[in-house]
Amino acid sequence: MDASSTSIEGTVTPIFPVFPASSAYDSELEAICRLAAWIGAAPKRNAPLSFTAVLIALLVSNDPVSKWFQHYVNISKINRHALFDERRVSESLIPAAIERAQTRTLPAGSPLFSQSMRNILTAAAAIAAAVANNSPPSSQSALGVRHVLAASPTRSAFPRITYHSSESTGSISPTGRGN
Repeated sequence: MDASSTSIEGTVTPIFPVFPASSAYDSELEAICRLAAWIGAAPKRNAPLSFTAVLIALLVSNDPVSKWFQHYVNISKINRHALFDERRVSESLIPAAIERAQTRTLPAGSPLFSQSMRNILTAAAAIAAAVANNSPPSSQSALGVRHVLAASPTRSAFPRITYHSSESTGSISPTGRGN
């Protein structure tokens, strides 16, 4: 199944339709992507699984990388509400998105992944492969949230969703067009 062009609505998807198709996601990345897809579906966007939706999912999840990201956002004095506003997501919708993500279904969306997220996932897969090539042969190269975060500041998709923190106000503002 090509996740970049398939519409999936209310279908149980025990195997997440990964991008790139040759990738394998670890359980944390799959959970973040499922949650991000439901977060992104709330404002009825064409591709619900965007990088901004992933950032929001990281802000509300409990896995170790999400906890690290939340700490980073807090110590950097980044206004997390600005991310919600950028995606036009009400924080009150998060519990429903979490519940839907746990059903192992995905919202309607064709394509499922936004172009920015596809770019970042492609770069993240390259990072995971490079790490695996420098590891013992028994190492797995499953794509994880850590790879996605490592890929984001180095890829051309990221400047479209780059945020600057204002130390005086603690707010963030997009430097380019977000998606």
